[in-house]
Amino acid sequence: MRKVYVIYPGFYDFYNKNITIGGIQTYINDLCDVLKIQYEVIVIQNGNQDISIDINGYKIIQFGISSKHYKNGIAIRLNELVQNDDLIIYATDTLISKKIRFTKSIAIQHGVYWDIPDDGKQALFRKLISKYLGTFRTISRLDYVNKVICVDNNFINWYRSQTNRLTDKLVSIPNYTRLSNSTIKNKDKIRIIFARRFYEYRGTKVFTNAILALLNKQYNIEVIIAGDGPDEQWMKEQLREFPQVSFIRYNSIDSLEIHRNVDIAVIPTVGSEGTSLSLLEAMASSCAIICTNVGGLTNIIIDEYNGIMIDAGNEVQLKIALEKLINSEKLRMFLSSNAFNTVKFGFPYQKWVNKWLEVISNM
Repeated sequence: MRKVYVIYPGFYDFYNKNITIGGIQTYINDLCDVLKIQYEVIVIQNGNQDISIDINGYKIIQFGISSKHYKNGIAIRLNELVQNDDLIIYATDTLISKKIRFTKSIAIQHGVYWDIPDDGKQALFRKLISKYLGTFRTISRLDYVNKVICVDNNFINWYRSQTNRLTDKLVSIPNYTRLSNSTIKNKDKIRIIFARRFYEYRGTKVFTNAILALLNKQYNIEVIIAGDGPDEQWMKEQLREFPQVSFIRYNSIDSLEIHRNVDIAVIPTVGSEGTSLSLLEAMASSCAIICTNVGGLTNIIIDEYNGIMIDAGNEVQLKIALEKLINSEKLRMFLSSNAFNTVKFGFPYQKWVNKWLEVISNM
């Protein structure tokens, strides 16, 4: 049976015996579930010792390699195992090693991540030089793989603008969602959710400030903040006086269940976003969407058709959009219905599966 090796550091926590939390980890696990039916699937990571485990119908192998040298170290060790027909999948393009060029290889590109606003302290010239070097590194490493799976068209358009190349190396396979079996919307209160990792570039500050303004106006709302991250304590401190705000944590497999009784989902990303799983899962649960004009989100939302799109980082626009949805059940129903149909026909799980299998079968 043909082997498929998927490279991602820290995918499995051998100490706590579970898959680590994160969007890429969810993506890898779903991809392994698809591929294991036809291929022998092995996830490769680095750690402090050589160890392996069988889980969920595929194997996880850890090479004893330090984090400092993991990219080339994994490639060198893996090169001793790989046969000519085996396939290497880099779970993110930043993991591509230039030390070893494998015969058959794919990298997954999860979206532009160098658009996060900075503090403005760096001189413009130094900033431009840094950007050019980053562009060179990104484009040059893609030459070491056969195919690049892109989760959005934003990266593909960026690549064309930098290289003036039309290439079939870059393949668009947007992210995906399963559909919620049923939804229950509470008529007594309007529920608003922020389901993201708690990082500033995910919109924690923008969301918190906009929600504070609404809470002070005493709207009949309930706010659910789902996830974890470095901004958690700051958010709790800002919102501590409002009992209608709750903080929860959940596993990615429970996302549809978390969203099924929510009216409005906010994805106020400031930068570094592909076709967001959080956005797609909220749409699959018939939530009315507010998102920013960032990255792959623009491949999904058409403003005032299947969601409301605002400028990134603009808390005033977010507050206005929230008030518009709070005050209009008709608008919420219109947007949520169109959002559901968008993901049902445009971003279904099976479509993602079929595209992946087609790419691999042709390599």
